[in-house]
Amino acid sequence: MTTITPDPVLTAAAVARLASVWKSVATAEEVGPVISCVEADTLAAVFLAVGDKDSAKAWISEHSANDPGCEGHDEGHDEEPLMSTTTVVHALTCTACGSNGVQPAVREWANCTNCNHGMSLSEAMTCGCDGYDCVPRPAAPYAPEPGEEYTYPLSDYARATARALGAGWDTESSYLGAWGLIFTTDVRVSLRLYVDGEGSTGDPMIQDRHTGDEYLVPAERLPEGAPRTKDEMHEWGKALALFVLSLGL
Repeated sequence: MTTITPDPVLTAAAVARLASVWKSVATAEEVGPVISCVEADTLAAVFLAVGDKDSAKAWISEHSANDPGCEGHDEGHDEEPLMSTTTVVHALTCTACGSNGVQPAVREWANCTNCNHGMSLSEAMTCGCDGYDCVPRPAAPYAPEPGEEYTYPLSDYARATARALGAGWDTESSYLGAWGLIFTTDVRVSLRLYVDGEGSTGDPMIQDRHTGDEYLVPAERLPEGAPRTKDEMHEWGKALALFVLSLGL
């Protein structure tokens, strides 16, 4: 694909020419009511780019006052633009290359400045606005299938820990594997592995069942992310076993 680098001098001249041709108040009165909100804001941005605030306000005014589908535009102050071109760019995403460099064209069409792909404006939309006042769409509810978010119950973590500790250690599972016991076969050490349901982060905890003492397992001593394979669970078991041994019980 051939990449075309815009000439800044020619671009500035073209913008100035466009503003000069479209600055007519009569044209604004005739065309303003029938163009889309995105088109009105884009024209306003062209006028602002050449310092013509009056024409920008005139186009927005004619469009807003006469388009029954328009919900209004922020006309701003003399020191501020009528629109934010940044929100336009970031409200749209190319359906071909995924770039945010998408600009509205005519009517309900948009073009990608990165790969030159054309698409309808609705296809490119990644927010809940019309491309000029970006409001993110509510995220779809997170509803993973059973076993998709967490592959193993907590009792499996306890079992992996006992295996890593070696001979003389055993485990028992609670109902549904909600927590697990880790203990020596002579019951000299008896620990409960569970998750702190009252804490702010839901950290793994180990409780000495003889004394009632509780120990938070630091996140930095654990593998990153919940295990999804036997090998990953083995690494978790080794990390938890090292923490148990560090307690000196």
